[in-house]
Order: sequence, then structure tokens, then C-alpha cells
Amino acid sequence: MTVLQFLKWAAVVWCLWPMARLSESGLPLTRVVVGITFFVIFAGKLLYDTLIADYVRQRRTTLKQDIAALIGMVIGVMVLIGLVLAMVAALLVETGKQSMTP
Repeated sequence: MTVLQFLKWAAVVWCLWPMARLSESGLPLTRVVVGITFFVIFAGKLLYDTLIADYVRQRRTTLKQDIAALIGMVIGVMVLIGLVLAMVAALLVETGKQSMTP
């Protein structure tokens, strides 16, 4: 199981590696988007497994609490995605400025 976890995160790093080498080559947008998507999914599952799952198992929740938790998680994921997209946009703008400079 540990090997599977290692391979999963290695795939995320491989997908996001072009962002680290942005100045040397172009940005394969599909690969980076897949990497960002996998990162959000895997990080969310890791967060849930380490922090939330034990808490949920220990006590019963009502429907209102489940819906509030779901809405909170969706908002949290949307904020993370927004931050990552803002970072990618800033990198693209910076790269565009550098390529226009003589």
C-alpha cells in the first residue's frame, strides 16, 4: 500500500514538474491541469483520512451537520483550486513579461 501511495504522489509531481521548468520550455496545459486536479483530490482525501474520518466515526451526526460539513469541504476545495489557478496565472503572466523583454 505504501508503494501505491508513493506512486500516486510521484505521478502528481510528474504532472506538475513543467511548472518548475516554465522558463525552459512551454507549459503543457493538459498535463498541469491533470496534476492540479490529482493534487486537490489526493490532498483532500489525505486531509479527510487524517483529521475528519476519526471524528466522524466517534460520534453520530445529523443531516444538517453532514450538509454543513459537505458545503464547508466544497468551499475549501474551491478556495484551494482558486489559489492554485491564481498561482498558475501569475506564472504565465510573469513568463509572458519575460518573453516580451528584449
